[in-house]
Amino acid sequence: MNNVTLVNNTASQYGGGIYFGATSSVVFSSADRCNIYFNNAFSGNDLYAVSQTLVVLDTFSVLHPTGYYATPINNFSFDIQHGKLAQIDADVYVSPSGNNANSGLSSNEPLQTIHHAIMVLFADSLNPHTIHLMPGFYYPTDSETFPVVLPNYINLAGNKEATLSANDTDYALRVG
Repeated sequence: MNNVTLVNNTASQYGGGIYFGATSSVVFSSADRCNIYFNNAFSGNDLYAVSQTLVVLDTFSVLHPTGYYATPINNFSFDIQHGKLAQIDADVYVSPSGNNANSGLSSNEPLQTIHHAIMVLFADSLNPHTIHLMPGFYYPTDSETFPVVLPNYINLAGNKEATLSANDTDYALRVG
């Protein structure tokens, strides 16, 4: 693949950007690098591979992919020059009155959406992290999605009882 950009695609199941099947054979150019970012799928938002796959890119959603972006993560080797999102290797705070431009590292500077927190967290088996939900109503918007699907090694915690109420089309999470 040469100089291809895959962005903002959606797949109902696997690999929002690319699904590499058992007989797939894709070679990424290291001279005319591709870009893959901000795709969405039930599993492997950007990439899904059945077997070992080398991915060479100029830009990916993040510089250090996790299973949230590429599933199963152990099937991938990466050579990525740039990440669209800066990753956070720490617990974060989220509040409906926050801002996704904040650091998220304290209750004084919370992120605004659970979805953004999941996207930027770098968590693995050695470094699990928690998203601390501050009081307020969390409901679907252009940047907040429900149901919340937590990747491995990321936990949700609220400072009080959290309630998820839903019907066929509406979801809302109330904390506090």
